[in-house]
Amino acid sequence: MFIAHAARSLVRYFRQLLGAVNLVIVPAKALHPGSSMKLKQLQALRAVAETGSLQAAARRLCVTQPAVSRAIIELEGELGLPVLIRAARGASLTEFGASILKRALVIDREVGRIYDAAEAMRGTIGGRLTIAITPASATRTFVEAITAFTQARPEVQVSILELRRAQIVAGLDDGSLDVALFPEYGLPRDASYYQTEALYEIGSVLAVSSLYRGSLDVTVADLQTMQWMVLDAASDESSLMRTLFAAHDLAPPSRVLRCSSAYVYAELVTRMNVVSTWSDAGAKVLNERLRAGTMRRLNVAGGTPRGSVCVAYPNEDLMTAAARDFIAWLRTALRKPGSADGVTVGID
Repeated sequence: MFIAHAARSLVRYFRQLLGAVNLVIVPAKALHPGSSMKLKQLQALRAVAETGSLQAAARRLCVTQPAVSRAIIELEGELGLPVLIRAARGASLTEFGASILKRALVIDREVGRIYDAAEAMRGTIGGRLTIAITPASATRTFVEAITAFTQARPEVQVSILELRRAQIVAGLDDGSLDVALFPEYGLPRDASYYQTEALYEIGSVLAVSSLYRGSLDVTVADLQTMQWMVLDAASDESSLMRTLFAAHDLAPPSRVLRCSSAYVYAELVTRMNVVSTWSDAGAKVLNERLRAGTMRRLNVAGGTPRGSVCVAYPNEDLMTAAARDFIAWLRTALRKPGSADGVTVGID
């Protein structure tokens, strides 16, 4: 079933590809012989883009330079538009060629997943698994789950990326991510291309540096006038800051600094007079600074939002066997006593 769905996904991407240039899909017999687009043409385009020349692309693909040239010419003839700018010193993509390459990368990933699905049907779970996390989801439970998974599935090539939420959503959208873990302070939202499942709750704290001279007992209206520093985009509706102000029917603060590096963020908020946000992930770091007197905790009237660490993955019919298996390992790890308390090794 997975192979059938993956094949339909490929057809959908090809249709989008052709639709981008206002071409009409017609039966192959109505076109000249050999007119159907081939994977080798897209592979040649990718190789040229990444190496910068036809000769280097040929070496990468282990074919002759004329074979690469022929594949590119066939692709251009198929589409009716140039995809390369050829020069004495090499070759580069046209604007249209660059747009084709983006879709070609998606197609290449889907083809790889078809092979992974075939291996799974034969009883071997292999292939690649790309997981994205944020600092708030870098829990000991996650570490235990990935350790157990890699020991049980040594054939799977695992990549773990630390990204921000906007990058994760983009990765789930373009298919470059298989699984993602991130916090949601609003209600988890499903998109047409991925599903979200809440794993466990996390708390939140607001703090200021020792430079702050005001009262530590504040209202949300007071916070609206203060300067903030956040890790994610200020426009992210699911962030702690936006969720807090939306719950009180207030507009978010107008003075917001953003720093997407967790380490730099943690250093800057001790040196600047800003409101900083902390989840359970940063409890250890924050508590050390509270004891040292470099940070002070704000007591917010009405409290601060609780959120959830969520796991997101492509719609069920497009999940790889490795992704499905890892999520099962993660759920098993969370069922262990004391594992769902959100204790983490990162900060957020």
